[in-house]
Amino acid sequence: MSVLLPNKLPRKKIRTQDGAVLKLFSLFFSHPYMLNEDGWKLLVVSEEKLLVDVDTLHIFGDCEIKLVYEKEYITHAELTSDLKGEALDKLYLKMMKYAEKVRAEMNEHEENLEEIGKKGNQEKNEEDKLVSEMNAITIKDETLTTPGTSD
Repeated sequence: MSVLLPNKLPRKKIRTQDGAVLKLFSLFFSHPYMLNEDGWKLLVVSEEKLLVDVDTLHIFGDCEIKLVYEKEYITHAELTSDLKGEALDKLYLKMMKYAEKVRAEMNEHEENLEEIGKKGNQEKNEEDKLVSEMNAITIKDETLTTPGTSD
């Protein structure tokens, strides 16, 4: 039995410090910088060396991996397992639960970033309002004194 899983990074490549150019594969992340360097591991499939995020590697588990290409881009990975029946069902359930956990963590992280952004915008709006009020006070003070008059 096999399952075909899409690559979220089919057109992305990374140049390593030693100058090698590696393709990327992720089931979860749409940009390589969404993870730090430790979040990517080298995987060799047939002759192809590529970087795969650790969560995707977890999903790959002990399955046989066949990369699916469209032109020179890795668009999918076909995972095949020798398991049958209930054991195969358990494997797929385990994969799904792990993927749901990763997605939930990503959503929580995105919500936290949105909250930080909202707080930052709120603070900026309050700062802008304060500056506007200070400018209005300065303008009012300037309009109280007319040229050629003294106190």
